Order: sequence, then structure tokens, then C-alpha cells
Amino acid sequence: MVDDTHFLPFLLQIPATPGEVHLNAGTLSPTPLPVMRAVEALRHCQASTPSSFFFFETSRRIDASRRALSRFLNARPEDIFLLPNVTTALNVVMQSIRLAPGDEILTTDHEYGAMRILLEHVARRDGSTVRIVNLGNCLQDPGEVVEAFRRSISARTRVMFFSHITSASALVLPAQSLCKLAREHNILSIVDGAHAPAHVPVDLNAIDADAYGANCHKWMMAPAGCGFLYARPSLKPKLRPHILSWGNGDYDAAQPADPDAPAPSGPWDLSAGCTRLQYRLEYLGVYDRTPQMVLPEVIGFLDQIGVDRMRLRAGALARFARSILGDIGWVCGNSPHQAMSGCMSIFELPATIDPSTFAHQLWTRHRILCPVTRVGESHFLRVSTGWFNTTDQIRVLASALKSMT
Repeated sequence: MVDDTHFLPFLLQIPATPGEVHLNAGTLSPTPLPVMRAVEALRHCQASTPSSFFFFETSRRIDASRRALSRFLNARPEDIFLLPNVTTALNVVMQSIRLAPGDEILTTDHEYGAMRILLEHVARRDGSTVRIVNLGNCLQDPGEVVEAFRRSISARTRVMFFSHITSASALVLPAQSLCKLAREHNILSIVDGAHAPAHVPVDLNAIDADAYGANCHKWMMAPAGCGFLYARPSLKPKLRPHILSWGNGDYDAAQPADPDAPAPSGPWDLSAGCTRLQYRLEYLGVYDRTPQMVLPEVIGFLDQIGVDRMRLRAGALARFARSILGDIGWVCGNSPHQAMSGCMSIFELPATIDPSTFAHQLWTRHRILCPVTRVGESHFLRVSTGWFNTTDQIRVLASALKSMT
């Protein structure tokens, strides 16, 4: 049963275009009106007083956002880096690491395509190897994932790279247990948490990854352009910027200073509130950082609703989608284990459907946005039910699918 009573006032704060159905919080969520007003006000200030905003306001607001996010994720502010997205965050980590010829990066067959490209690039650069842990599509228990990794670790394994929630197959992986396994074998644990914050509980201190990158514009509903990297203190001295700017100007690679020391000050406030490493990795010249500045408003909005209540509603909508689509013959591909199945649902595409055109047709014919994903040779329709979606929207999806198959 999906109860709208508590959520009605908050649903009125979610912008929507009549006639469109977006079941795709796994890519982007709508920006709540209070957050939209906050970012628009900042953009107005940025446009009307551009230099003073850039030189004097940015650092203070970024520091406030970093502190709000670190409280939300249970991490130290000095271990959090605000970046445009998770792709940027994980590029910083992977392109900073140097492996020896023959070393191995261990990852799964469920990883996001852009991250597979990144891992293959690093492997070619260093003469190392990407080894795949084949999880398959029928996982019944989180322990199976841990054991699959345990069996695949070799004397040459240096990195374990995995998703907290997989993009294509919507599997919630046991991140904390996998990071513990990596630490037991002196292996770096790098987690793609793109889909996790606000979707499932994320306690970075408990997960204890060496690096964890994620987006805030998915389930947290921040504006596009807001992501973060968490780095364990022992990893931070190894991190290098992917774009060199002022933060690298006084950096001595041979004798690096404490990465948590305050950034050098100058005539402007650009580095105020930053550690040396935060300034080095985050300062990329002039670009629009206002989406990263409104995390206090984003988290404030989530707190008003109640994050646990949000998850319960989104989960109830996911179960409703699996039931109603199952009634018309669409087979759900999610794990039956509750701990491995979140608020994204995947449904195997019938053999009669062309996977290369189906999502486009669903949009152009019915104005419904759901992507088609692939794991191995299997294709799935991925339905992401955010708390702000409705049972009526899912019924519209079911009616459209019935007419197209």
C-alpha cells in the first residue's frame, strides 16, 4: 500500500511537466522548488556581482555544503571533495593510482560502462589487467557477492572496484563487507556509489572504503552538477588533480605537505576553509559551482520529509511496479533478497522487442522516460521509483507497455 497522506505537501514542491512520466531517478531527479529557488538566487548573485561572488562567496558556501554533506554521510569534512559528478570523482582516484605491470584490478560484470572504460584505460597505461568477477543475474544472497570476490582475489590483486548499487542491474551490493574483505588482503577498495546516497543508508565511516564517489543529483535531488569524492586519509597523499590549476602551484611532488593542512591563502578567499588537497582537486578555474552550494537546502528538504519515510515510500512504489508489470507479463530481474533490491526495478525485455530503439519509442510515443540497460546478453527496462513518483504514473507505464508488446 502506497500512502500519499504525509507526502502530499512535499509532492506539491516537485516541478513536473504535464503529460510526461519520468521514472528515472537513477539518472536525474527533479529539483525541489525550495532548492531550485536557492540555486537560482545564487546564480542571480553570480550573474549580477560576478567577480565578488567568485572571489569572496564561493569558498564560504562550498565549505557550508561540505559540512552539511559530511554530516549526512557520517564522514569528516576534510575527507570530502565536492566535484561536478561521480565520473569526475572516480577519475581523480583511478588516474592517480599507479599500478605495476601484471597487477590486477578486480571488478564485476555489472559495472557502469563509463567506469569500465576508465578501468581499461588505467590498465593499458600501467600494463595491468582488469579481471571480471562474474556475478550473473540470479544472486540470492549478499554473501554470494563476497565469496565471488574472495575466490577471485589473487596475489596480484591491487584494486577492488565495485558499485554500491549497480546501474544496469539495480543490485545493492554489500559495500561494507566488500571493503572489509579488501582491507584484509591489503587491497584498495574503490566504490562507485552513484546511485546510493538517499536511496539506501550511506555511512561512509562504517563502509570504510579507501575511496567512495557518488552523485547528489540522483536520489538526493540536488541540481545537476553536484557530486562528491570521499577519500580515506591514507589514500589522500596519492591523489592528483585531473586538471592542473592554482591549487597545484606550490605543490612539491617530491615532498608533499600534509593534505589536510589549510590551503595557502592569497589576496582572495578562493582557498578559505579548504585543505590543501581540497583546493588542489576542486579548484578548476571558473565554472558554475552553485549546484554544489545548495546542499544545506537539499538536505534540509530531505530532513523535512524524513529520509527513512522517503525510502519506505520509494520501496512501496517499486513493489507496486513489480506487481503491476508482472501482471502484464513483464518478468522482474531484481534479486529476491531484500538487502540487494532497492528502489530501481529491472524487467527483462521480451525477445520481440528491439532493445536499441525501445526506450526512444517509449518516450516519443508515450512521453515516458525509462532507460534500457544491458548485463551480458540480457536487456532490461529499468524503472526507478523515486518517492515523488505515483502509482498513477506506474499504471500509465503499464498501459503503454501493454500497447507496445
